[in-house]
Amino acid sequence: MGNAIKKYHNKILTAAEVIEELINLSKDIVAMDSEAKAMGLTDFEYAYTAVANNDSARELMQKTNCVN
Repeated sequence: MGNAIKKYHNKILTAAEVIEELINLSKDIVAMDSEAKAMGLTDFEYAYTAVANNDSARELMQKTNCVN
């Protein structure tokens, strides 16, 4: 999203294109919310899986002894 704002300020994107980007972002967020329900997970469980599957977060947890 930040990239789209920069392009708008540099007159590479129109306001309509920024709005389209926001609409697509909202669709992605709604899809992610549905994904947790489809997997039968609570929001907390789903958030944990997202963090656990993130390489940099996993590395940080290992450094702080949160994960073996």
